Amino acid sequence: MMNSNRKTDSLVDDLNYLTGPITNHFIVQRGPPIALNAQGLLFRAILHAPKPFLPLLRVPQPPPIGGKSEQKRGKKNEKNLKRREPAKLNLSPQAIPSTHFCNKVLPVDHKWLEDFIALARERSFSRAAELRHVTQPQFSRRVRALELWVGADLVNRAVVPLGLTAAGEELLPVARRAVASLNDVRARIRHAQGGLDWVTLATGRTLSRTAVPGWLARVKRGAGEFRLRILTGAIHEGATALEQGVADFLLSFTHPRLPMLLDDQAFEGMTLGTDELVAVSAPRPDGRALHALPGIARDPVRVLGYAPTLALSQVLQDGLSRDGRELFLHTVTESDFAESLHEQALQGVGLAWLPRGLVGDDLRSGRLVAADPQGIVVRFEIRLYRNRSPRNDLVQRIWAASGP
Repeated sequence: MMNSNRKTDSLVDDLNYLTGPITNHFIVQRGPPIALNAQGLLFRAILHAPKPFLPLLRVPQPPPIGGKSEQKRGKKNEKNLKRREPAKLNLSPQAIPSTHFCNKVLPVDHKWLEDFIALARERSFSRAAELRHVTQPQFSRRVRALELWVGADLVNRAVVPLGLTAAGEELLPVARRAVASLNDVRARIRHAQGGLDWVTLATGRTLSRTAVPGWLARVKRGAGEFRLRILTGAIHEGATALEQGVADFLLSFTHPRLPMLLDDQAFEGMTLGTDELVAVSAPRPDGRALHALPGIARDPVRVLGYAPTLALSQVLQDGLSRDGRELFLHTVTESDFAESLHEQALQGVGLAWLPRGLVGDDLRSGRLVAADPQGIVVRFEIRLYRNRSPRNDLVQRIWAASGP
């Protein structure tokens, strides 16, 4: 057992040595168990491969060292090995013996099938990755993982636009049926467990406070009572929840800087209203803004800013880029939570651009005042999205009641 563990550790070391030049994202971690990401499926296959497959590693080993003459030759060989380039692995699915996959069945993630369907439809890795709300390298790794699972290339990458291989054409209808069947059985299980009157809405934290209450009251008047489950997160997380059937609706900010990458054939949206970002500050005793634009070079305005990854940050940057004035700003706080910036603005920490729906009551009461009355208006829409094929009549009634 001890000898077996030493062999495993040695093989892990070899894999780390071999894969280092290939990718910065793949790491073999000693276990138990050994942890691999999706890109490591091939290397996990190698770890458990039969003997005929192990020569693919081509890991050079020094000869046995015996007497003094052999020791000298051994040291010389070791120096030569250190100067050699790392061995290269053949990463194509065809390099893996079919007998290996017959004996060792690797797991498949249903997301890979959805990725493959999107790629077959878009014929572009970049566009398909956008629709799946992942980076292109991550998307490519997942497609490659599916090819490794199948044991054949599915995509012809040598043509533009890319096409499917014969294996890809054969897999595509099966993948579509599999994904559709999984979604269907999930819907039937939810129905059987009494979830028919539950509806799930994916949205942002700010919209859950500013837009959801009014929308919910209006919809219940038209569609009747139902139970609502709210999932809050980033726009791309909500879009993924909608695509995967986890959410029935997505309520989101929309703006030219925030393209909603949903398949128009599968999803539709409607505008529920508009809002705008307002520069606000706590007031001075005389009623003027404590922090007011545009500021001066020796005394810049203290700003409460959004984290760059937040949707409102991109909306705001677009608006500021169209402002012809020179603004002198100094960011003192950055947050991905608008309500946090709201509270700090009330305490006088700095100026914040916040949705009017969030600060309307404070402006009317005087707890906050406009910090830039002459500035530009940064408007955006609030839109509701859904699958064109709703899972039940309740979802359809809610959609109908959401319209004007």
